[in-house]
Amino acid sequence: RQMLLTKEQVLRYDTSDFKNCALKILKEFKENPSKTLKRSEHTKLKDYFITEIALANAHRSGVSVHMTMEEYRGHFTDEDFEKIPVWNHKTVSSYGAAPVCLRPAAFDCLRTYVDVVRPKLNPTCQQVLVTWGREPLQDSDPSKAVHRIWEKCGNFEGREIPKNLTINHIRKSASTLSRKERNPHLKEIATLMAHSEKTANMHYDMFDRDNACTVGARQIEKLFRGTTDETEIQKTPSKSKIQETPETKIQKTPSKTERKNWTNEEESVLMEAIKNHTPVKEIDVNATDRKKRDKIRHLKKKAYPVSPSTSIDSSDPGTPESPIYQEEGSRQSLWSMRDKNELRKNCEPFISKEMQMNDKTIKILGSRLCEKYTLTQIRTRIAYERRLPYWKEKLKLK
Repeated sequence: RQMLLTKEQVLRYDTSDFKNCALKILKEFKENPSKTLKRSEHTKLKDYFITEIALANAHRSGVSVHMTMEEYRGHFTDEDFEKIPVWNHKTVSSYGAAPVCLRPAAFDCLRTYVDVVRPKLNPTCQQVLVTWGREPLQDSDPSKAVHRIWEKCGNFEGREIPKNLTINHIRKSASTLSRKERNPHLKEIATLMAHSEKTANMHYDMFDRDNACTVGARQIEKLFRGTTDETEIQKTPSKSKIQETPETKIQKTPSKTERKNWTNEEESVLMEAIKNHTPVKEIDVNATDRKKRDKIRHLKKKAYPVSPSTSIDSSDPGTPESPIYQEEGSRQSLWSMRDKNELRKNCEPFISKEMQMNDKTIKILGSRLCEKYTLTQIRTRIAYERRLPYWKEKLKLK
């Protein structure tokens, strides 16, 4: 239930900088078709159309992934929707084509993408939505796009989510909301979503599917946006109109954490911790463990005192002035001499590739190194060690 979409979240998306930016990009290409396309712009547009199609229809991810140019060209108008019949989807044998229902304004945006933006990539496939590499999308891409956008809109802030948002969560949200609100058009909504009989607990063959999908699209729009009036949807309401509840107030936290201003006293505490090899969790500084690690890494890279109040003894092997923090090759080394020697004592199974590296196996290197360095950092160091003459000679002798 923590992952279900709410009207407040959809309104936050509708008023987000992301959506406004995507619409602005489309407007620029419509007015100036010769405009050069940037990768960031294409990614934004691709994510925008995936999200709009998902919120308008609650289809499975495969519908937006497999929608082809031929199907797009076969679109037709039904009442106040433009429909694109998509045949390549999971339940096509039971329910036929899955109609992508879009309001005229949203379809006009898609037309701009197809006529102006997509040809600039010269795609190698027939899918409408393609990657920057001119290839079809993967089935997992729509879920990644929706999660990424929901994150940008601040819909996850202030609460922990058990997993990433997916297209399936949008489908569950539509079904849950429609039943919670006792919507009288459950059959039409299910028809649009191409549910199975067991899932929707009803028989779909009794309905005129074309008409039912149109009604279903209108009702899903009402569930998410609270209106079926296109003029109201196209308006960009002010962010102040979002109803604030205790739950939404928690979610409305800043999308970025505040920058930590380090005092001289705090820097001195960190320097002492570096000298004494104190674990990060035991350092008595008002900051998160991540910020402590980032600051310690910054201090280690410095070859000079961080503040006048911090005295550094160059003969002390725990200070940045010591040779253990000096340059290795042409750049400063993250690994101290002590750490490198400790690594070399036990890393031979990794060097010879007799053992795969993961969170469990790296424990043979010792708890101190495992706590100090990430798995990626250790992998990078091991890859570097393999190129050293020391290991080449040692392994050759064996």
